[in-house]
Amino acid sequence: MTTAEPNISTALTHAGIGAGMLALAVVVLALGGSEEETALRSLPVVDARGLATQRVGAEVLLEGRIGDHPVLESGLVALQRQQAVGVTRPGSNDIRLAWAPGPVTLPAPLVVVTPGGPVMFRNTDFAWRDPPRTAGQPSLVTAGSVRLVGFAAGDAATVRATVIDAERAEVRAVEVAGGTRDAYVRSAGIADGVTYVIGGFFGLLGAGLLTAGGLGLRRARPRATAAGAAGAAARVAPGDR
Repeated sequence: MTTAEPNISTALTHAGIGAGMLALAVVVLALGGSEEETALRSLPVVDARGLATQRVGAEVLLEGRIGDHPVLESGLVALQRQQAVGVTRPGSNDIRLAWAPGPVTLPAPLVVVTPGGPVMFRNTDFAWRDPPRTAGQPSLVTAGSVRLVGFAAGDAATVRATVIDAERAEVRAVEVAGGTRDAYVRSAGIADGVTYVIGGFFGLLGAGLLTAGGLGLRRARPRATAAGAAGAAARVAPGDR
């Protein structure tokens, strides 16, 4: 094996990894929810009376406040238990702690009071985003630590939902977020920004490796050609010259 062969092999490896990173960047950017903010802005914002103008199955946004339900625990009327777990940072072996969602406790039914009246949820399996209150979180968080997040009566909430019964103001909640509609839409935009950062990181890394691989191949080929010519000359018998 000539010294040029390992150089070519390394260059091909870099190029292959770089191409893979670029493909991954394309997938992340394509599937990373880049249209979520636009989709949320396009949804009609309605209250209990406005539901009557929507067809069954239509997706809407509701802006209001959590109803006056009995307290379940720690001042919360709707709560989710979360547990701290270790997760690996993308592109590294570093482990950090993140809060994993756990069991949910809700009144039956959960009600959001809008300017046009109360709206009732027909389900409990909705997603949570930025609940405004936290309770029971230890001062030193370790893997396995538990806390509560959720809503107190009167907390502002925005609900992404589909219409179940417009006349009775009943919906199926898709996601419940703490705060106003504007804050909810902005949080979706921030999530999109994180997606772009991750996709851009993989894209830059892939482009760098692909470029390094290409340069390595260009440098290795003349060496390989020269080494081959030298070997051929060395194999020529003295009588044949």
